[in-house]
Amino acid sequence: MYRGYYSPAEWKKIIEFSAIKETPFLVILLDRVQQKFQEFRRDFPSAKIYYAVKASPGEEILSLLRDLGSCFDIASIYELDRVLNLGVSPD
Repeated sequence: MYRGYYSPAEWKKIIEFSAIKETPFLVILLDRVQQKFQEFRRDFPSAKIYYAVKASPGEEILSLLRDLGSCFDIASIYELDRVLNLGVSPD
């Protein structure tokens, strides 16, 4: 199941974590998000990268993407408030 995306160590952590959580829940590996963002930036150096906040509006992921220089695609006042409260410029 994890082959090609999760390392065996990551998969083990996910299995252990899920044993104590109710379902459904979402697991996001921030180091993987950072890795994929940097790969995308490397492969498309002149592109502006936009993250759709509705995909996952959690503070941890938004803060990481802010720090990496991502732009944000918003579709609601709630999403606007989420990114502005993290100090993202409204430009």
